[in-house]
Amino acid sequence: GNAPNAPATQTQLTNQDSYTYYYSKTGEANADDWTTTVPSAAGIWFVRVEVRPTENYNGATSGAAEFVIEKARLSAPSLTVVAEGESKNDTYTGALLQTVVRGYDNTRTQIVYDYTEGYAATAEGVVLRALNAGAYTVKFRISDASNYRWDEGVALDESGDAVLVWNVARKKIEKPTANTSTFIVNGGMLRYMPVGFDETTMEIAGNEISYGGTFKVTVTLKDPFNFEWADSTTDAIEFDWSVVGWDTIFVIVMSSLGVVAGISAIAIGIQYLVHRRRKRVEAAAEAAAAKEFHETIQARAETNAKEAEAPVAQPSADQAVEPNESSAEQSGEGAEPSAEDVQSEAEPASEQPKKTARKKSAKKSGGEE
Repeated sequence: GNAPNAPATQTQLTNQDSYTYYYSKTGEANADDWTTTVPSAAGIWFVRVEVRPTENYNGATSGAAEFVIEKARLSAPSLTVVAEGESKNDTYTGALLQTVVRGYDNTRTQIVYDYTEGYAATAEGVVLRALNAGAYTVKFRISDASNYRWDEGVALDESGDAVLVWNVARKKIEKPTANTSTFIVNGGMLRYMPVGFDETTMEIAGNEISYGGTFKVTVTLKDPFNFEWADSTTDAIEFDWSVVGWDTIFVIVMSSLGVVAGISAIAIGIQYLVHRRRKRVEAAAEAAAAKEFHETIQARAETNAKEAEAPVAQPSADQAVEPNESSAEQSGEGAEPSAEDVQSEAEPASEQPKKTARKKSAKKSGGEE
């Protein structure tokens, strides 16, 4: 691509018009590719000089001399990496990052950047874009590899392309630490949250429970590709946490009360048991008395019923005495109770008026006879 340099020779001829340089790619004497055009392409070439004859000298042609045109060297472009400030582009932020390529010549090289974010040409130069953490590889391929090559020390891949790597680091976040609070069952759901836990970047499991015991909580990174712990690791973090159950609470209370209070508690318990036993005995006694009373009433009613069914002896005619109905009914003194009277005592009050009416009717009937 640069202007070709004419060969430098040592000759005794002072008049340059008297000789001419010829160039050939093959160098064969009889080849037809000899030309006076100075070659510019890289490679092996041959040159010879032809001297034209004069009045005093004959013309002559020199032998072919070999020479080499080396490939032009190209320096690799560079990336602008910013580690601080608003333009910081070496660490994941969640926003689109960019870096400017310095020294890129699009007339001699081509850029290869196979990422979704892509690249663009700006006034500053070619700008590469990236979003997530990772190693972004950009390649520069020489357009004319026959005449150009990369300078010494330039990193090349297997294809001979210059390679630059833009590293975007994961964002570091502090690890959460253990929660030292005391957890005691309360009938609801208990939740263990480590100190420094951030739900926007972390996930937690095993931190909700409603009963006593020892449990394990696991905290992981939501996005381990773009975030890492402050110690550069991405492993899950585990915490052991304990919940005080009801059985433990009882033991703790008894231990806290001491011997005297413990004895008092035992005494109260014994009194409560004795009270319950006495109440059961009293209830059993009342039930037995009620049963005995019911059986007595039932036996008495059966006896009265049998007496009422037994026949009554009738008086003879000479012994019959005209009853004085009014005096007997008014005084009621000196008269023996009849079977009906005895039976009426065992019958309900609602039945007694009916019996009395039948009794009076019977007396009237007897009087009329």
